[in-house]
Amino acid sequence: MVSVFSRFGIWVRANPLRVFSVVLVLAAVSGVAAYAYLQLLKPQAGPRATITSPPIEFSMEMDKTEFTQGENVTIRLSLKNIGNETIGLRWADFYPYMDEVMYFDFIIADENNTQVYQWTREHGSLQAVLIRTLNHSEQLISIYPWYQRYGYLDGGEAQVPKGTYYVKGLTRKVGLTVGDQTSVITLETPTITIIVK
Repeated sequence: MVSVFSRFGIWVRANPLRVFSVVLVLAAVSGVAAYAYLQLLKPQAGPRATITSPPIEFSMEMDKTEFTQGENVTIRLSLKNIGNETIGLRWADFYPYMDEVMYFDFIIADENNTQVYQWTREHGSLQAVLIRTLNHSEQLISIYPWYQRYGYLDGGEAQVPKGTYYVKGLTRKVGLTVGDQTSVITLETPTITIIVK
């Protein structure tokens, strides 16, 4: 009695071109399926706004642009040395927050371009000089939460209404030293538009 495997082996030896074609099609289909699956696993890149003023690049990134009312908004600000020389940075004060140094600032404005929030106005600074050195390609990063709140002049705060808002990152005033040259700079990113639904 001839087994199924024996007949299959005989068929394979008798039809090498068909076997090669089937294997080739299966390999191609598997490759396409694997590529599609891996594309789905990639993190979805959110919006990014960057200003470049050699030797530095200042960027703001967010995970997305649409948020439900009350949802935490995460804002990532970074300053990178894109030059070939080591740079020195000097702030006259800084903002400690949750055991981190927050180097930068951000502003939220509403549809009428009225400022509704500024991070440094809601948090106290330490009046002490902060100095950092960045080698080529090194960067400073601060990650900020915004809980969709805005402050009143009397110290109270409230939930922002649904609508369109504009987010802008700021370096604050910082002394920049490259070699023996020192200048004071303030950079602002272009705005990122977000929607609170």
